[in-house]
Amino acid sequence: MHAEVIVSKVEELAGARAAAAVWAEKVGADADQVKVIVSELAGNALIHTNSTAVTVRAYVADRGPVLEVWDESETLPVIHRFDDPDATSGRGLAMVQIIARTLSWRPVSTGGKCVTAVLRA
Repeated sequence: MHAEVIVSKVEELAGARAAAAVWAEKVGADADQVKVIVSELAGNALIHTNSTAVTVRAYVADRGPVLEVWDESETLPVIHRFDDPDATSGRGLAMVQIIARTLSWRPVSTGGKCVTAVLRA
């Protein structure tokens, strides 16, 4: 079972979260964790890159449930630490890294990148 949603505006993230939550329930993944990860990864791609759209893909692999966000930017993500107690933003990837079993990214041959989170089974 897989799911795919294309998002071109931050206002469309709610729909992507909802679709991902339905997928999570069907495959036995934690829907709340899936919604957080989709929000962070897709939101970051829309806000911090020049991408006109991002693709959110969800599927189950041998390693577990997988969420991918594909964007048009070759700029790689940066994981900020929780060192600054007064920071009000910039910690989303660190949260995803804690929630997910693995978090990684890779360039895509056609341009852009794919950010991948493998969930805990």
